[in-house]
Amino acid sequence: MARRGMAVLRMLIAGTALAGAVGGCKNLGLAGEPEEMTVDVQSSDVSQVTIITSTRWNLENDPACDPNQQQCDLVLRVLEADTTSVGVPFKRTYGFTDTFRYLVEAYPTGDVGGTLALKIDIDGRPWYEDSRPLAAPDANGERESLLFTYIWQEPTIN
Repeated sequence: MARRGMAVLRMLIAGTALAGAVGGCKNLGLAGEPEEMTVDVQSSDVSQVTIITSTRWNLENDPACDPNQQQCDLVLRVLEADTTSVGVPFKRTYGFTDTFRYLVEAYPTGDVGGTLALKIDIDGRPWYEDSRPLAAPDANGERESLLFTYIWQEPTIN
């Protein structure tokens, strides 16, 4: 997907990882607040990838959708992000902020496609892994990418 400024990105939940905490259930997930996330990007056929990271994003109801007429998709609204082009393999560890959320997106740099692998560990535990061919941008500049979103919330009992 092309990125321009504060983009609103259509997101299919099945295509990303949206994580909620399970708190005290250590065998089901992380116990307590996460401290760090490690991002690992690999490719066998491209040498540069663009990495977008953000802790400032929201999931919102699609404003163009009438929920009375159909089931609406959520859209991902990125409020602020860091975008950088890096060589692969790429591996970096990021600390969590007090929002305990991260967005990571990766795609081949430039007007090329390529196969990318994205692996995310949270506090040293495998959390997400995806690898697939990504097409080059289309005539409108739209492109495929690997997208990971993570939100941790304090567990509650209702």
